[in-house]
Amino acid sequence: MPKQNKKRILIVDDIPQNITVLKEALRADYAISAATSGAKAIGIVQSDNPPDLILLDVMMPEMDGFEVLVRLKEDEISGEIPVIFVTAMNEIVDETKGLELGAVDYISKPVSIPIVQQRVKNVLKMKEYRDHLEFLVQQRTIALRRTMAAFERFVPVRFLELLSTENITEVGLGDHIQRDMTILFSDIKGFTTLSENMTPEENFAFINTYLEWFDPIVQRYRGFIDKYIGDSVMALFSTAEGAVDAAIDILKILEIFNRRQLEIGRPSVEIGIGINTGPLMLGMVGSPGRMEGTVIGDAVNVASRIERLTRRFDTPLLISATTLSKIPNPDRYDIESVGAVDVRGKSDPVVVYKILPSRLKQISGS
Repeated sequence: MPKQNKKRILIVDDIPQNITVLKEALRADYAISAATSGAKAIGIVQSDNPPDLILLDVMMPEMDGFEVLVRLKEDEISGEIPVIFVTAMNEIVDETKGLELGAVDYISKPVSIPIVQQRVKNVLKMKEYRDHLEFLVQQRTIALRRTMAAFERFVPVRFLELLSTENITEVGLGDHIQRDMTILFSDIKGFTTLSENMTPEENFAFINTYLEWFDPIVQRYRGFIDKYIGDSVMALFSTAEGAVDAAIDILKILEIFNRRQLEIGRPSVEIGIGINTGPLMLGMVGSPGRMEGTVIGDAVNVASRIERLTRRFDTPLLISATTLSKIPNPDRYDIESVGAVDVRGKSDPVVVYKILPSRLKQISGS
């Protein structure tokens, strides 16, 4: 086994004979350095090779042991080094003061060699245990942060914020809120036919390449992706305007994606985006052993139906009248009414609008 480095002990005393006695008691087991004044001691402690323990005389000229300890505690690193005060039995010393300042023990002069050796051994053992415990806590903290970061990839932080929950460990089955939000559904048109010409590996790679730029765009407009359903995306936004602007950016990025597709000999894709605004329930569903965040409500179903209408009206982006009514400045967009449309699951027609392609390139980033 490799030989371990000796622990380093700094002896601070203005009387050289006292330093000699302590050195003789400890040199066999420890690496010893010495200082005859408080100023020199502070210099050694703040060097590149600080000690693991300090034996500090109390009564010294210019700077006594109490002042030295105060100075050491002001520094984040040196303040962690344990200090044992060494004082003569005939000196009037307030031991309580030293302990309050952060010393771990007192040793009386003239020193007893066995007592010095045992107390130094005990203090260093406690320091070693404390350092190891701090290391374990740091490692567990890092692991916990990594775990939390991994969970956030499955349950968005924004989802937890809406539930008024600081972290995922506090989420329980049935936790929910009701509020108005804007729902965006996106889907690749004719994806089944497109995927028939790909191997399973190619299909998987294509989906991930296609979806990887969705999340940054959605987050840019204070939204979050609630679900990936194959090639479909469902995202939630606090504002209608944010959802519409995100949709426009998505369509702009799609143009770049399609150019790259053609460059590698792959067909371009068309997508449909449907947006609706309304009340929904957002919360945790499932069972105690397996639950997930989801949203439920008629507004969600309508958004999905509007997305399917993009095929019927041959347009990439449709929004509901409810969404349009929530946009503070609709004149920013070139909007055309599609009219009242019957959608499956709704007894009353839904009024739908499309944002004309001629306007899509002029909104985002302007």
